[in-house]
Amino acid sequence: MSNQPLALQSAYAVAEFMLNLLPNTKPIRRADLEAHVQARFATGDGRSRFACHQDFLQIRRRPEAKR
Repeated sequence: MSNQPLALQSAYAVAEFMLNLLPNTKPIRRADLEAHVQARFATGDGRSRFACHQDFLQIRRRPEAKR
């Protein structure tokens, strides 16, 4: 993958991370995932794009109360 554009390397890293969140008894081979990312997410201009339609919850600490 090191010969691939940086954007494709990043897309691969994100795809790998997302797949590792799932229970998986038969991991996908790296070459197969690279080919899938290239085929599905490459935009043709050296970049990659995919959508993630999820809601994200952001938890923040309450500000300290003034005494």
